Amino acid sequence: MNIIVTLALVLGLLGTVTRMMGAFNHITQRMENPMGVTAGLAEALITTVFGLCISIVAVCFHGYFEWRMKIITLNIEEMGNTLLEAVRKKETCSVCCHPERRRA
Repeated sequence: MNIIVTLALVLGLLGTVTRMMGAFNHITQRMENPMGVTAGLAEALITTVFGLCISIVAVCFHGYFEWRMKIITLNIEEMGNTLLEAVRKKETCSVCCHPERRRA
């Protein structure tokens, strides 16, 4: 999940940089058409927005799944401790209730 978040941000920024480079290149080549510049900048910002949206959604999913993993891990630990406690009680009970099983 971290890879998706990082890639989304990097790809969004890459799109921004490349389109801004194109927009500024357009400025230097044709100073008479400012609409080409604004279109390039708008496209650059759109790619950044998409990259950030993907990143935000991925971070939300990552947080949810990390939270779920913690809960599941705690439940497994609790069940393991309960099982261990039951096994220890059984061992103690078998030694107390059956003196012939005691070790010398």
